[in-house]
Amino acid sequence: MTEETIVFTFDGVLMRGSPYNPASPSICEGEAIEGMKDLIARLFSEGYSIEICTARALSLEGRNAVIHWLNRQGFLEYIACVTASRHIAKVYVDAASLPFTGSAEKLAAEIRNFSTWMDKEGK
Repeated sequence: MTEETIVFTFDGVLMRGSPYNPASPSICEGEAIEGMKDLIARLFSEGYSIEICTARALSLEGRNAVIHWLNRQGFLEYIACVTASRHIAKVYVDAASLPFTGSAEKLAAEIRNFSTWMDKEGK
């Protein structure tokens, strides 16, 4: 299989916790979302390159905090990079995104009514 990249965002996909606060980039506390480490390990073993894209990586301090969290939680061995930029990928996994299905009207309605899975759960 040719190596393909899958880009995951961090907050709400890998880590459940306080949202990112640019004033405190080194604060990276929260629990791993159940099943995500196993999923990433499986995708890695299938030949996918796994990247983490997060606004936390806009600063060196924030990027280091994410890397430290990934290491503590056992994710780091599967991660090719932690970046603030989305690279070309097969798919992007984000807790706050909508797929575009070709209908601008449908998308507009989905945007107006959007909430994340954590909002629905009450965090």
